[in-house]
Amino acid sequence: EAEIVRRNEALAAINAIGTEITALLEVERTLRSVVEKAGQLLGTEVAALCLMDQKGCLVPRAAFGPRAAFGLEVSRVNHHGWATSCVAGSSLSFDPGEQVLTCSGIKAEYMKAHLAAPLKREGKVIGALCVADRSPRSFTPLEVELLNGLATQAAIAIENARLHEQLRNMAVIEERHRIAREMHDGLAQSLGYLHLKLGQAEEMLGSNRETEAMAELKEMKKVAREAYEEVRQSILGLRTMVSRSLGLVPTLVEYLRNFEDQTGIAVELRIADEEATRFLPQAEIQLIRIIQEALANIRKHAKAERAWVTFDIEGEFARVAIRDDGRGFDPEEVKRQGSTSFGLQTMRERVEGIGGALAITTEPGWGTTVELRLPLGR
Repeated sequence: EAEIVRRNEALAAINAIGTEITALLEVERTLRSVVEKAGQLLGTEVAALCLMDQKGCLVPRAAFGPRAAFGLEVSRVNHHGWATSCVAGSSLSFDPGEQVLTCSGIKAEYMKAHLAAPLKREGKVIGALCVADRSPRSFTPLEVELLNGLATQAAIAIENARLHEQLRNMAVIEERHRIAREMHDGLAQSLGYLHLKLGQAEEMLGSNRETEAMAELKEMKKVAREAYEEVRQSILGLRTMVSRSLGLVPTLVEYLRNFEDQTGIAVELRIADEEATRFLPQAEIQLIRIIQEALANIRKHAKAERAWVTFDIEGEFARVAIRDDGRGFDPEEVKRQGSTSFGLQTMRERVEGIGGALAITTEPGWGTTVELRLPLGR
């Protein structure tokens, strides 16, 4: 009965530790947490975690215990975050029931007792987790099982952190592609048009056609002013993304206030239910970008005086609408012309990327409503 109680307590501890470390999304924090838990759980003075590098060497990445217990390699990682060299003499040939790894990063005086467990991913050993002590002791089968369980949890958490980092990098790349596409559809086309008009104006001035040249210069001035406004709005949008730590609603309020100041278009924010503003972080980012794109369309095309951004709940979904009192447009005509100036495809890609749907209601003379249906991040 005592053995069953100890085993249940150990399993509960492993479960609690696993829940904690798999929630960490930074590799270094995950490693530090793992070694601390290993030392505390098995009651040893020292714990260390090494990962395999590209050369097949075990490289110390995190340590628990007094600094004097470790060689230079682990001490640097643990206290200064410096890079390390390959640990000489380390081995990763784990046989079932046999521990043959010696943690060479731990000094011999702290190795009177030693236990190691492999970290595996898809059947391949990627590292090792070991504990050690200055006092001789033997480890029970339950403690061996505990360390192996913790090593398994650590491998899962490390992989989870790595995948999260990859996804974050992919999101950054995707956002860069979208910004590049938007610049191509907006600013790049305006600059190309200006370049063409400048050539024509130069030719007219050379032919003493000053009146025609002046008309071209006025047209170029208008296009340059629109391009400048486009750049200002893009900068405002990017700054808004950086300040997202304020939270969705405060960030949106700040952006709408700046939008009003720059464009003269009054925008009212209406929130019918606070629950309708609760989204996962990635959804918040995309939602703000969609609202920015919709308001940019209002500024460029709608000739509106007022606009409204509303949040409401529809079952398990939030309904977000961006509406204006402008001139509206004919969606079929836009589709026939193949126009990309409205950024509709970009908005649709963003909302579908976070599991939502987009609908547009408009007709000439009656304004436009962009409606989003998004899953709530409860």
